[in-house]
Amino acid sequence: MKPVQITTIKMKNFKLFSNSNKRLYSKCKTNSYDVLVVGGGIVGFATARALISRNKHLHVGLVEKENRPSVHQSGHNSGVIHAGIYYKPGTMRAKMCIEGLYKTYEYCAKNNIPHKKCGKLIVATNESQIKSLNDLYERGLENGTPDIKLINGNDIKTIEPYCNGVRAIHSPHTGIVDWAVVTKHYAADFVNLGGQITYNFKVKSFEEYKHNRALRIISEKNVLLL
Repeated sequence: MKPVQITTIKMKNFKLFSNSNKRLYSKCKTNSYDVLVVGGGIVGFATARALISRNKHLHVGLVEKENRPSVHQSGHNSGVIHAGIYYKPGTMRAKMCIEGLYKTYEYCAKNNIPHKKCGKLIVATNESQIKSLNDLYERGLENGTPDIKLINGNDIKTIEPYCNGVRAIHSPHTGIVDWAVVTKHYAADFVNLGGQITYNFKVKSFEEYKHNRALRIISEKNVLLL
């Protein structure tokens, strides 16, 4: 079976490849991989880290076109640790957001990553917005968003003196973190677990060897990974 290139996976608490299926993957010649992840943002490194930590028999590599992790979207965002208010109840996204909230704080604390559980206000600035705000509050309750509550205009001022509104949702467990820093820690975890990173490698194409079905990964500079 040819080596596998993966960009994203759904994270669950089970082994992605069991030992009994080890024979389905390549024999791992020198500088070859069972799994090669393309992209060194937070999704790429989280995927690579999970793969190698749950499947220690796999030879896992990651390639990134820049010279360091999280250069693009993972390093340019609002930095919010979401608490699961917005997503449709019952969806995987809603479930994973709540689980991710707790695991993010746990991981940041364990690895001394600066973060802050500052909370968030979602504010109705006039009466016409109250119904939508109430609907959003009910969605948050259904999703299991921890400790959210509805507050009136006067209580808004006790949390944020410069905010004006008639009613608000207060989510005390919403927080902030620099996701680029989290990504760099994921990259370090990946390497410590035996993973290999190749920077300055912009993937141009994939070619399959017909005699053994192995993939050859070619960069813009015609560098090869087998």
